[in-house]
Order: sequence, then structure tokens, then C-alpha cells
Amino acid sequence: MNQLIVNEKYYFSVEQKDGKIFLDGIEANFDLQEINAHTVHILYENKSYMAEVVSIDRIQKKAVVKINNNEYTVALKDQYDTLLASMGLQISKISALDVLKAPMPGLVLDIRVKVGEKVKKGHNLLVLEAMKMENIIKTADDVIIKSIEVDKGSIVEKNQILLTFE
Repeated sequence: MNQLIVNEKYYFSVEQKDGKIFLDGIEANFDLQEINAHTVHILYENKSYMAEVVSIDRIQKKAVVKINNNEYTVALKDQYDTLLASMGLQISKISALDVLKAPMPGLVLDIRVKVGEKVKKGHNLLVLEAMKMENIIKTADDVIIKSIEVDKGSIVEKNQILLTFE
């Protein structure tokens, strides 16, 4: 079972069974229509919602989502996050790696850093297109770019090294 946290204030258990989604044990019946790669229209309990993904931090498992022009920070915790936290470990506390690997197969649309550049935590490193969505890959820590291992337009595989850090 996963836990969905909205604005670090509201907690929901989320479960998927037999193709259905349950929030806090109650089936969530909704109609979803994709508008574009980042926006969907949701019809839920006879109310209409426009939802846009503003940003995604895959390392922290957080996203900023705009719903009807209101922004929400949404985090997802799975059973492994809960287990790590119970052991006193958190992904955000693990020291930064010296490489950035592709989180999924895709196409490198843009590289937004240069070798030798000092970048702060959260800085946009590159844009990776996967499954018709543009994913902005950001740094999880303050780093210096040591090398860029791919070119704009490169097709990359999951776990392929994209950048190295000093």
C-alpha cells in the first residue's frame, strides 16, 4: 500500500486492486481525459478538474501539481520508503552520487548544463522525453558537472550514465 501526502499536511492511503484505485479504502470512481503530455481533465463526483503537472522530482518522489489553478505539492511513499524510514534511513539523507543515470529509457531533448558548471540542488540538468512526456531531470544536491556523457538528441536506456559530478 502506498501513502499519498498533499502539502505535507493531508495523508491518504492509495491502493490499486483489479484495475481500480482506492483512496483510504474507498474506490475512487473518476473519468480521466488526457489533454496533453502534462495536463489531464478529471471528472470526479460530478465536478470538473483540470490537473497539470508543473514539476516532478523523481528522487524525492514529489511533484507539484496545479489543479484548477491551485498548486499542490504531492509526495508518494511506498512500502520501501516506510521500511527505510523505520530503519532510520531516508533517500534524501543518503549522500549524493557521483553520476546521474537515466531513470527510464528515452530521448535527450535538451542539456541545460555545461562541464565545470556549479549547480545548486534542484537545478534543471536536462530534459528527457519518455512515453510522450518531457521530464525535467534535476540535481538532488549541490554539484559540479564533471562530464556530460550524452548529446542532445541521444536515445538512452534506463540506467545509462548521463552526467558525472565532481
